[in-house]
Amino acid sequence: MIIHKKNAVSRKNIEVLMNLTKNKGWFTATYKGAPYSYQMLNTGDYAWFTDPYRYIPNTNGISIPESIKELALSYGIKAEAMLINKYVPNRGKLGLHQDKDETSRAPILSITLGCTGVFATANSYYGPQDIYELDHGDIFVFGKSHRMIYHGIKTTKDNHELGVRYNFTIRQVN
Repeated sequence: MIIHKKNAVSRKNIEVLMNLTKNKGWFTATYKGAPYSYQMLNTGDYAWFTDPYRYIPNTNGISIPESIKELALSYGIKAEAMLINKYVPNRGKLGLHQDKDETSRAPILSITLGCTGVFATANSYYGPQDIYELDHGDIFVFGKSHRMIYHGIKTTKDNHELGVRYNFTIRQVN
């Protein structure tokens, strides 16, 4: 199951999510000493970290808003963790990977606000890619037979007044 809904996030939820981006606690993760090309902020019960990849109890006090939990539940996801990634246009990328650190195999919900992310999916790391342009207000969900697809951000376009792309990834960890 892959669902891509264009301009599907309500004005209320856009406002709620944009308020989260004002929190302190943004960080640049590293993997094997190399910095990622984007910043991250954890919200919810669990925080995701690298080196090694893992979930730990989130202690920053930033909760997932109720309206976002309700949206996630409408896709069969009990929202336990929401990772916010902030991408700078023309630099923000994320290589192909699988989301396999969760014990749950519930779908994953992604919301884009701001600049367009050119999003790739593939059945295997070196396989042919399907390309999606995730614009401001888009929802992207992958689950069931597509839950373990490889996916990543090829580039971030410079095409929105926010000047960055925020990606809110909502997950059920357990």
